[in-house]
Amino acid sequence: MRWFFTFKSVLCPFAIFGMLAWACGATNGGLHTPVFQIRDTVGGTAYTWAFMNGLNVSCPLFDPSQICLVPC
Repeated sequence: MRWFFTFKSVLCPFAIFGMLAWACGATNGGLHTPVFQIRDTVGGTAYTWAFMNGLNVSCPLFDPSQICLVPC
């Protein structure tokens, strides 16, 4: 198991920057797409809870040891 986490810690930074480069290349620069030009329709506490939900969903993807910390 220790070798898996060592392998993952070496591979993940390259994979993250590779995905960033792919996303920028696929959108011709990234920030000029209509997705980023849409204004927020949610505000206040609803926005805060949506943000926290996004963090809770994405954190275990990067650290499998935290899967037990996400409430079901």
